[in-house]
Amino acid sequence: MSLDNVLAVAGAAHEHPWIMVFGLVLSIGLMGVAATFIAKLLNKYRWIGYVGLAIVLYVAVHMIWDGYRSVVVRTGNLEQHNASAPAFIDISPKEVEKFMKGVRTDDSEVPVTGSPQINVDGASS
Repeated sequence: MSLDNVLAVAGAAHEHPWIMVFGLVLSIGLMGVAATFIAKLLNKYRWIGYVGLAIVLYVAVHMIWDGYRSVVVRTGNLEQHNASAPAFIDISPKEVEKFMKGVRTDDSEVPVTGSPQINVDGASS
């Protein structure tokens, strides 16, 4: 059983140790059954492994591609990137908007929460 499974079960259980024990036992049992079933399936149909490999490679390349472009945009190196990269790799304004979503800039408003409000007479409330 991998560490991420243990952490997921422990996080879901919060402060209930019996739920955590039940979740860990159930997870170990399901992994044993599923691992045996998947191993038999992969031995019978080898092409499933290649499909899985293709999916993992696609996701990895997509994450590397988007991650690199996001870093370029967020660090302010867009002009240098577009000047040095071939035209088909340029980062478009539409992509810049996508990568800058949710990023606070110098001219964006800073949310003010929990600050004391001062009345006209100078007393805080």
